[in-house]
Amino acid sequence: MDPYRTRILIDAYRGGVLASFGHNHVIEAVHEQGIWMTHGKQGQGWLCFPLQSMRVDAPTLRRLAGPGFQAPINRVETQATRRHMLESLNARRYPNVILSVSNGDIPGTHWLIRISLHGVLWTHDFPLTYDLSPLHVEARIRFAVNQTSFRIHPYSILAGALRVRDTLHLSGQVYATRIRHPEMTYTDFIAHWCS
Repeated sequence: MDPYRTRILIDAYRGGVLASFGHNHVIEAVHEQGIWMTHGKQGQGWLCFPLQSMRVDAPTLRRLAGPGFQAPINRVETQATRRHMLESLNARRYPNVILSVSNGDIPGTHWLIRISLHGVLWTHDFPLTYDLSPLHVEARIRFAVNQTSFRIHPYSILAGALRVRDTLHLSGQVYATRIRHPEMTYTDFIAHWCS
C-alpha cells in the first residue's frame, strides 16, 4: 500500500443544546500500513494505523471538508481535542486501528468490513468500489459507524449539553501498487505490519 496516496478521514460532529459553542472535527489517519490481495474476482485487504499518529483538524483538511468545518480552531483547542480523543479511545491499551475488507464479485458490490478498535471487532457490509489495473489497485469507501459500537463513550461536558455525536463518518481512498508477494494470513499481517 502506498501511504502517500492513501487517505483515511473521519468526520466527527458536535451535538447537544450548546452545539453552537463547539466545533466539528476532521481527523486523518497517518502512517497507514496495508496490503491488498486479489484472486481472480475475489479481493481482500488489511490496513492498520496507530491512534497516536492521527492528525486532528489540520487547516487544509478543514477547508476541504465543507461549510460545517470552516470555523477557525486555535492550536490549544486542537491539542485538547486530540487529548480527549486519545483518552476516549484508551490508546495506550489499544494502540492501533485495524481495518479489513473482503468481497464476493467485483466491482461495485457490497463488501464485508471489519474494524478492530478499543478491543472490539465490529463487522458490517458497505458498498466499496475499486479500480484494478496491472500496476495498482485504488479503492474508495464511505460509511458511518457509531462510537458506542466499540464501547466508546462519546466525549461530552456540561451533562451532555455540549458533546461529540455518537456517529462518525469515515471516508477514504486506498492506493496499492502491485507487487509479487507470498501468501499472507491475517495473523501474519498483524505480526509483521501492525505490531
